[in-house]
Amino acid sequence: MDLITIMLATCNREELLNRELESFTKLYLPYIKLKILVGDNACRAETKELCERYKSQLDITYISQKVPGKNSTLNALLPHASGGLYVFTDDDISADKNWIYFLNKAAKDFPEATVFAGRIKPFIPDGYVLPNNEMVKNFVNVGNWDEEDGPISHLKIIGPNMMVRSSVFTDGVQFNADIGPNGKNYMMGSETEFNLRLELHGYMAAYASKALVHHYIRPEQFSISWWLSRMERRGRGSLLLLEPSETMQIFGAPRYLYTKAMIVLLQRMVYFLLRNTEKVIDLKSKYYFTLGQIKQFRLYGSGNAK
Repeated sequence: MDLITIMLATCNREELLNRELESFTKLYLPYIKLKILVGDNACRAETKELCERYKSQLDITYISQKVPGKNSTLNALLPHASGGLYVFTDDDISADKNWIYFLNKAAKDFPEATVFAGRIKPFIPDGYVLPNNEMVKNFVNVGNWDEEDGPISHLKIIGPNMMVRSSVFTDGVQFNADIGPNGKNYMMGSETEFNLRLELHGYMAAYASKALVHHYIRPEQFSISWWLSRMERRGRGSLLLLEPSETMQIFGAPRYLYTKAMIVLLQRMVYFLLRNTEKVIDLKSKYYFTLGQIKQFRLYGSGNAK
């Protein structure tokens, strides 16, 4: 019997979490014992009561975590985890019934791999239509990789569907609590930073295309403005992938970023006058992305802090 632990952080989202836990009750688990740890960053009685209601159907443990941040919460859950495989997800997914079965199968099929990515498909509620915009499409389909099972880039391992062999954490690795969801103003890229560290230490990654979860697109996410607001945080997180630069700086950030922001801003004004809405939105996203990079440099000088 294989023992696997699912870990997730939640914060004041009982309705979404309830859908997720309901999907867990339908999982196909041949010769698999499943343990579920829910870390509550809002410390709500309602969330605790919800988890308690599922105890007759799931081996679920509720853990209150007062220190803010998704990664802080995941680190608090790690000492309570058991088994050889740890599965990490978010509180707004619905699991396919074969999700854990295929993740477990991938661990056996690819023994050389230490970290695994499953597939993430967007779930769009009835009555909603996503904006017809390339930026939004790219965001929504992150994790929906049309690739065969086997080796995969560490950069394609996404938080709602990630599995790691527990030996990584017994070796002392933890999540960086300075990165990732934490209120409204944070640096994106918690899984990116974590998986880049694993790659640096020689841990291999594999993809399990049939290990599927559906990621709920929330009502507020059908607005262009919502996605644009993420571009600044994405820009901050992009510094994780940049090599240290010796280029001249102005007010703590590389000069070329200010030049880039100014050029994009001028281009945006031109296309606004031409009434090319699609191009205006595209340039606006690039502008916010660049502002995020500048902000991260000015605050911390690199991609090493939130």
